[in-house]
Amino acid sequence: MQLKSYQQNTLNVIRAFFETCAGASPRDAYYSIVAKPEVAERLGKIHRGYTQVPELANTPKICLKVPTGGGKTILAAHSIKIAAETGISKENPVVLWFVPTETIRKQTAEALKNAMHPYREVLNEQFDGKIAIFDIDEKSTIRPADINEKTCIIISTIQSFVKKDTSKYNVYKDDENLEDHFRALIAKHNGKIPSSAVAGMEMRETENRPKYSFANLLHYHKPLMIIDEAHKVLTELSVETQIRLNPSAIIEWTATPRLKDGALYNNVLYSVRADELKKEEMIKLPIVLVEHTGWENAVQAAVARLAELEKICAKENEYIRPLLLFQAQNKNQEVNVTALKKHLLEIIDIPENEIKIVTGEQKELDDINIFNPSEKTRYIITVDALKEGWDCSFAYVLCSLANIKSDTTVEQLLGRVMRLPNAKSLKNPALNKAYAYVISQKFGEAAAALTEKLIEKGFDSDDAKFNIIVEHPELFDAVPQITPAAITSPASSGELWIIPRLKFESRHGSGEFYFAESENIFSEFDWNIADYSTPRLEPQEFNVEELPGKNFIIDIDGKNLKYSLSADEDAYYHFSEVENWTAANLVLWLDKTLKQEDIPQTQMVEWLRKHIEYLTEIRGIHLTALFLAKYALRTKLAGKIDDARKKAKIESFDLFKRETRKMIDFENGFEFKDGMYDGEKPYTGMFKFNKHFLSFVPEIGGGDGGDGGEEFQCAQALDAEPQIQYWLRNIARHPASFRLATSSGNFYPDFAAKLKDGRTLIVEYKGGHLLNNQDTKEKALIGNIWEKESHGKILFIMCVKSKNGFSVAEQIKEKIAKI
Repeated sequence: MQLKSYQQNTLNVIRAFFETCAGASPRDAYYSIVAKPEVAERLGKIHRGYTQVPELANTPKICLKVPTGGGKTILAAHSIKIAAETGISKENPVVLWFVPTETIRKQTAEALKNAMHPYREVLNEQFDGKIAIFDIDEKSTIRPADINEKTCIIISTIQSFVKKDTSKYNVYKDDENLEDHFRALIAKHNGKIPSSAVAGMEMRETENRPKYSFANLLHYHKPLMIIDEAHKVLTELSVETQIRLNPSAIIEWTATPRLKDGALYNNVLYSVRADELKKEEMIKLPIVLVEHTGWENAVQAAVARLAELEKICAKENEYIRPLLLFQAQNKNQEVNVTALKKHLLEIIDIPENEIKIVTGEQKELDDINIFNPSEKTRYIITVDALKEGWDCSFAYVLCSLANIKSDTTVEQLLGRVMRLPNAKSLKNPALNKAYAYVISQKFGEAAAALTEKLIEKGFDSDDAKFNIIVEHPELFDAVPQITPAAITSPASSGELWIIPRLKFESRHGSGEFYFAESENIFSEFDWNIADYSTPRLEPQEFNVEELPGKNFIIDIDGKNLKYSLSADEDAYYHFSEVENWTAANLVLWLDKTLKQEDIPQTQMVEWLRKHIEYLTEIRGIHLTALFLAKYALRTKLAGKIDDARKKAKIESFDLFKRETRKMIDFENGFEFKDGMYDGEKPYTGMFKFNKHFLSFVPEIGGGDGGDGGEEFQCAQALDAEPQIQYWLRNIARHPASFRLATSSGNFYPDFAAKLKDGRTLIVEYKGGHLLNNQDTKEKALIGNIWEKESHGKILFIMCVKSKNGFSVAEQIKEKIAKI
């Protein structure tokens, strides 16, 4: 399953955290990650510091904030391997996966057991199929061989381990089915489990041994703890439970980190923005909201919207049957389930086989495949039963007849209509939106309430407000209709604006030309890692010092990483077949875990072989020590590969600018068009721009202050320049934006403008302190190459606040004047 960019970025941060933990405390590792500007900007107000329980001070504990619909479960599945490799150094960890409710427990266990499900496919790929999934009620079926040979994942609720309630699962009681585990542990330790391993376990009162309980078994194996919906696990009992279970690491996932006693309880390491989900085509946005005073009108309008969407879906290439979710009122209210169904059947004349009821008593969706084209269901009536364990991306319309302001289940039902089918945008923009029809006696009240619901789903306040579009129904009798004046722009009027793109000729003699983008430039460059990285690791880079007894200290770049080989399931335990610890097998393992698409296996294996040869034969490090330190070794080698690739990219870029033949392609140019930035945050300052190409101006300046910021002043200068017909704010790293190549990636100029004489002006604004760095020089270079090859059709300028006494406006005017 291909990960989205924001998902991969989240996993990269998790990996960076655990790798940092190798040489620092979890607290220090956390602060080193969140201090990075990009991470700090994302966290904003939810960065409240690192909290820990004294008893778990050495246990890494982090939380990832991912809005609803962002794929927390698939991310959690990926995070297991990362933690196993970099955080707890176990080939096959024991994983305790906590979910908030019994319904989700069963749903998650079922998905992970299904060999065809994407979640299980991820786990199979990462652990070579050596996976065993257990629901908590199957705990007694786990065998020692499962733990020794496979990654065991146990799905449970936290309530199953709350000591006050041991009646159902009895995880703290002796279980004769688990006796084999403890006998194996005793045999492994020559007849007696050391006291250091027993510490923290519950003991038998009548015998000098630990209870044969599931909790004790977990305590010994130090499970990796995954906590879904972590904001719901805030009680002291939960903390006590975590201490008793002795986790090796804790990874929490939530859309809404929660405060406790004024402090943020979750150690939020990274925050995914809701707008990223929209850009990656995960969720339907914006939400079109229609408020009605009467419930009959709301129902009628929602049904009409569904009919409209069905006609649109018929024109799509793939099958989609849009669904309408009705939230009826409670039993003792006017529009309860029975009354609503009667209205649909008798007044609106909907066939009964198209209606399903899902409540505590009626569960008519059970055993129905809602995605089956032969299924007739179009309308689902519920009160709150869909809030758990139901997920269907065909749901498009929510009609809530409850009080949206006070009803907490509206938030959950809203999430049901926000997921995009197959996680990709559809041809018709109407199918990329969600629709909500609600009852509201006071105009605007529902919009405010819905904004709050989105914030509770992980949106920030600006995202929430901007992604709600209020439509005014014709029959909203209490409020006069206000039709906003249409905003016209060159793009909305049908103006075509295409700018040429730079191409370069293949160096392989084919005569083909490719677009000059970073990936294409580097793919044309034949590189060998051995030319950019000498296969030697010196002591100051990587050192393993063997100490007396069963201890090793692994020193990476001067930071200590300790492996304890005493009572706590020692590292030898994970490599039971020591005879396989050969140099060739270590090279093969490194090759497998460091696999790079742009490095042929023959080159990689030879480079790795020379590294191992140097470490063992020249530096004299014992091969056993290298096997025990293989995760740290792999981390170091991965860094050397990244450094080598960066050097190769710089050389490939140099070769591109020096030796390749280039051309400007006008026929396959880049098009700026209406709707390209739909859903982006708009500029909300007081200045009125008159020449922007789109109907709205995207946010300008980001962190430099909007009105009054230097980029804002650059935009003002473009808007005021008489020779400019129109201009556009080009959003950095947006998939719809124009870009040029550099050795480190793609470069997104800040502004583009079309001159009245037909030429194109590209403007990059730089603060004076950045003018002479390598990145800025490369951007200027590629911009100038592009300008040169256009033979006067393109102008490129790097603007600064003041240059030779010229203001930004004067710099732009001077550039335009050059013919």
